Amino acid sequence: MKKYLYLLPLFFSSCSSMYIPSMPNAPLFTEKGDAQIETSVSTTSLQASAGYAFSDGYSLLVAGNLSFGNVCNYNDLFTEKEYESANNSYLSIDLTTHGRYSHRNSEIAVGKYNLLHNDKWILEAFIGGGYGRAIDKDFSNKYAVGFVQADLGQRIGILDWGTVCRLSSTFHNYTGIDKNDKSFSNNFTLFHIEPMAFVRIGGDHFKFIHRAGLSLPIKTSAYRDTENTVADKDYSRTTMLHISFGVHYTF
Repeated sequence: MKKYLYLLPLFFSSCSSMYIPSMPNAPLFTEKGDAQIETSVSTTSLQASAGYAFSDGYSLLVAGNLSFGNVCNYNDLFTEKEYESANNSYLSIDLTTHGRYSHRNSEIAVGKYNLLHNDKWILEAFIGGGYGRAIDKDFSNKYAVGFVQADLGQRIGILDWGTVCRLSSTFHNYTGIDKNDKSFSNNFTLFHIEPMAFVRIGGDHFKFIHRAGLSLPIKTSAYRDTENTVADKDYSRTTMLHISFGVHYTF
């Protein structure tokens, strides 16, 4: 049984993922002047976000995430020697050295809140975009992202909960190593369906938050060309599962 434990990180994040989406922020604003900040640690990255309802009905969101060195990445948790001998022996964690992989992105969105105008359910809708970059020893990927997002939830005393559905398009400029050990570049687009559920529990201002979400890619022909060209398909994967824990503060 123990020899299969090393597979667990693979379940949570793709090896050296070229795209790690942000966990969507669902502020559940109800009136002008509402503001919140949030920070969390997930199976894929460190993330921070903030939101502000700047007018009656409209709000602004900003967010960013970072994965670097030994933060939440399979290749970076294990030494190169042990990684190469994975088929013959168990893998042990090496937290003393930094890995090669890094990923970061940032995004901004504007939207309308409290669309239902009732005290039971809060519905929000946002449109936004951002920029990200992933780098490892064998690839570099720069991308822009555009998305639309809808949030539906409730605020009941010490409990906030709800669901999010985000539809994203990512536009990639990818450089990697092909199967002949030569450098190549390709541009392609991916589409993503990104549902998420969240729960926040705590006091009027400070709450703990737990989120779980998916990012399901819809592959285009240009992406499949890259996937079939790259020497190691691990370097053309996107992260699909996210689980995070963090803290949330409402002003």
